[in-house]
This record gives sequence, C-alpha cells and structure tokens, in this order.
Amino acid sequence: MDEVTDGELIRRMLDGDERACDAFVRRWYGAVHAVALAVLRHPEDARDAAQEALVRVLRHIDQLADPESCGPWIHAVARNCALSLHKRRRRAVHVRVEDVCLADPAQAPDEAHADALLQALSGLREVERMVVLLHDMEGLQHAEIARNLKISETNSRQLLFVARRKMRAWLGEESFPREADDEAR
Repeated sequence: MDEVTDGELIRRMLDGDERACDAFVRRWYGAVHAVALAVLRHPEDARDAAQEALVRVLRHIDQLADPESCGPWIHAVARNCALSLHKRRRRAVHVRVEDVCLADPAQAPDEAHADALLQALSGLREVERMVVLLHDMEGLQHAEIARNLKISETNSRQLLFVARRKMRAWLGEESFPREADDEAR
C-alpha cells in the first residue's frame, strides 16, 4: 500500500479497512517518533509519545478537513503529545544511538561515532534538533518543516545550516552532511 496516498488510506480506514489502518500507522510511525524524539530526547519516552500521538490521530481522523495533506496535523499532534509527556515526566534527558540512527540499520554508525552523534544532537537547541531530524531523517522539505514548526522557510534553512555547522564542529567535517547537499532538495 506504499503507492496509495494518505487520503486514500484515510478513506479506506473510515470504511473499516484494518489493513489500511496498519499501513497508515507504519507509514507515519517514523516521522511521529522523530518529532517526539526531538522534543523528549529519550527513546522510551519518544516511543510512548509516538504511540499516544498515533492513537489520538486515529481517534480523530474522521475530523480531518483535508486527508491528502494530513502531515502538518500529524506532526503537530506528535509534538503536542511529546510536550505533554515531557511536562508529566520532567526528568533528565538521555538518548541512545539506535533510536536516532537512520531507518536503515546498515547505515547506522559504529558505537563510538554514534555516541558522538548523540552528543552533538543533544548539544543543539530544541528547534535546531527538530529541524535536523525532520529534514535529514524524515526527508521533509523546508516549506513543510516551516509549517510544522510554525517558523519561516528561511528560518528553517538557517537553523539547519547552523545546526549542521555545530555538529560538524563536534563530529569533524566528514561526519555530517554538507549544506550543499541541501541545495538538491
């Protein structure tokens, strides 16, 4: 069902198609988890927030005005669930590498590099970290990041530039994508 649009999946879900619901959750879990992880910086909390967000999304999916452009709404629900959980838990932030790595485990960095990556991510401001995760892990364009984070597209680009520069300083030049890679997006 990967070639099926979000709007079609939502229509099928509303008609009671459980396979469409499963496909929808699988499609959106990574993005929701990345948003939650950017806010909470703790993998277990991010998983809890992602599950809570997806339950809320499914519970209110029938109220969605435009099913074809559900992304910003889903990201907002994920961010709100993560912020609510953060307020409830109020604890120290620790992140493990397996939960920040790319979706393809074969591309996961070795443990020493992964620890450095997590240190670099945790050294960013929250908004910088969210832009990096949404852009580099989820593949969102700056326009969509801007809508999701309620910032300008220019600000999204600037935050990514600054965050990458900070991470390169922490990790070394060869360890993080160059801004020129962003020009293609």
